Amino acid sequence: DLSESETRMQKGRFRHLENLVPLGLRSLQRKPGSTVVVNQSPIIQVVDNLGNPVTDNADNPVVISSGITPIGLRIVKLHTFVRVGFPTELLAIVQVNTTTFNLVRLNVNSWTVIGSWTLPNTTTRHDTATWQGKVIITTGQTINGSSSTPLVYDGSTVTAFTGTNMPVRPQYVTVYQERVILAGGPDNRHRVWFSDPLVSNFQATSFHNVRVGSGGEVSGLGVNSITTSDQGAQNQLAILKTDAVATIFGELASGNEILTVRSIKVGCPSHKTIVNSPFGLIFTGNDSVYILDQGGGE
Repeated sequence: DLSESETRMQKGRFRHLENLVPLGLRSLQRKPGSTVVVNQSPIIQVVDNLGNPVTDNADNPVVISSGITPIGLRIVKLHTFVRVGFPTELLAIVQVNTTTFNLVRLNVNSWTVIGSWTLPNTTTRHDTATWQGKVIITTGQTINGSSSTPLVYDGSTVTAFTGTNMPVRPQYVTVYQERVILAGGPDNRHRVWFSDPLVSNFQATSFHNVRVGSGGEVSGLGVNSITTSDQGAQNQLAILKTDAVATIFGELASGNEILTVRSIKVGCPSHKTIVNSPFGLIFTGNDSVYILDQGGGE
């Protein structure tokens, strides 16, 4: 419940831990942000097989028309695809069986399958990001028995995401400074890669390793952006691990960017809990809900 969290923050009721501020766990779980409503009636809220609310790529709970869920399948990821000159699309990644997943698109009152792929097991964690009029999909696994690169949906079909020096089996994706940011996965659990601006080419040296050998692994990415009357627009790339939080300031690949470990006491167990807010990046930690502010200190 961000309105309640904002009120508490203004009253100074939060303690700071290396620039990480615990938020009220009960408040955020009770009402996690605004609702994306598809123009259908009656409506139902989408939940996963455990009864938890399903969220889109902005971590907003999603409600859709009753009777038009994707043929009763488990929804593992939702993504709102916005691009210039085209209608906004609500996409869902659904699990068809133990190893097969479909990308489906909502068309008024039905779902259309637009792509399918297989993975070696069901422990995968899908992540998505919109970039250059496309949706990039990462799984951290070998796709269709042979491909180690992410997938990409261009508005028509789902294909392999191609480019030079493409990272192998990355787990997470976001967009920062017009670059594709990939991270984690079974082959490089501590690494964050960044492409050249506006293209899907990765230089051999375009990566950062975050606390190698610490025991934890990258568990999510976020872009911490905030605009206030005092500070103006500020941005930082946030790398969340299971046992730490780090940020990168400055222009990537310039040689002047600064990788700062913000905490080795707070980690993030799930990328699905990461969401931006007017006050900073909110995520669920191992013991509470936290907000990562814009401070640059350790």
